[in-house]
Amino acid sequence: RHAGDDYSLILVGGKAISLLVCISALGAVAGQIFAGSRIFYAFGREHRTFAVLGSWNAAFDTPLRSLAAQGLVTLLIAVLFGTPLWAWLVGGPTDQAAGPEAFGQMVRFTTPAVWFFYLLVGLALFKFRDDAREDRPGFRVPWYPFIPFVFCLSCVALLQSSVMYAYSNRSYEAFWSLGILAAGVVLALFSRRRAVDGAEDVAER
Repeated sequence: RHAGDDYSLILVGGKAISLLVCISALGAVAGQIFAGSRIFYAFGREHRTFAVLGSWNAAFDTPLRSLAAQGLVTLLIAVLFGTPLWAWLVGGPTDQAAGPEAFGQMVRFTTPAVWFFYLLVGLALFKFRDDAREDRPGFRVPWYPFIPFVFCLSCVALLQSSVMYAYSNRSYEAFWSLGILAAGVVLALFSRRRAVDGAEDVAER
């Protein structure tokens, strides 16, 4: 075998792996779009402060306002990161150029929020199992409660790791993310809850 053949094989393998990563990323994005918008929709149905998100569009059979809000926030994050304005907001150097560094900032901004949300999902499973009734059984999980406990423990470890990484590198994006989460928690606690008609229908959507 020639060295050129090995090099060609490496190039083909690299392109194949890159294609698989792109397909996996597209699947993750689709899941985030469909699931995330319905979370906002359900939240708007339950809280008067966010009632504008709790509207279901009959023509498209989707939570159109939640999808629009989700898309707007995503575009805002994608456009804002890497700009001198964002660097000024987080206290970084204002001469940072867009590119790989901007992508790194975006990762540091979103990672704590993502793992904190996953942690809440894992804790919610324990709550749903405790509230299970005969007419509404809890979610079935293999090896309960071991697997959910390990999942929550992993989320705590990754959340702590992302925050400590940001702190050690003086990357304040993670703390902005946690601050926005804290503001959302305060708004949710003090917003007036409202009775939801057809709660089962909301869950099915």
